[in-house]
Amino acid sequence: MDVHYNGNLNILNEARKSGVKRFIYVSALKAHKLTHLKMCNAKEKFVKELQNSGMDYCIIRPTGFFSDMTEFLKMAKKGTVNLFGDGSFKMNPIHGADLAEVCVSAIESEDKTIEVGGLEVLTHNEISEMAFNVLNKKPKIKYMSEWLRKTILGITRTFTSSKTYCPLEFFFNVLAMDMIAPKYGTNTLSSFFKEIKTELK
Repeated sequence: MDVHYNGNLNILNEARKSGVKRFIYVSALKAHKLTHLKMCNAKEKFVKELQNSGMDYCIIRPTGFFSDMTEFLKMAKKGTVNLFGDGSFKMNPIHGADLAEVCVSAIESEDKTIEVGGLEVLTHNEISEMAFNVLNKKPKIKYMSEWLRKTILGITRTFTSSKTYCPLEFFFNVLAMDMIAPKYGTNTLSSFFKEIKTELK
């Protein structure tokens, strides 16, 4: 709430005072359907403020970022990737540079909402195998049941702060569904993994 709602509301108020003509806001794909998640609730609460502000606006809804996919690479480096279900959920995450182009083009657009993903639609299994291949390691994937996902979230909610729990809650939920939007960009996830693999701790 401090960042996704209050922080952005402060920016919106300053934008109105300064005569800004169009406000571009990055939320998340399906966030308006996931308001039971604390992060999405805060984001969509701000979306409503923006929509009622009287200012011209555009809501960008990306599927997820390449930087989020770093978690797959980290797990692969440790030896095992843990997935929910059978690994068949699909997504097309987008590189930050490609998303930036979408945001800039939205300035002159008349669209009020833009759903966008990256160049490749991949299953979680394919992303995992890609991570292992980049690290030159033999793939080892374990699959977690739905009850285990909910148990982990319940324990985390009880014993950690919202700073820890909220991002995990969001991550655990979007990995339990398809996250696919119209394709955009030129960057590939494998190239991104190759760029950052030496930076992993």
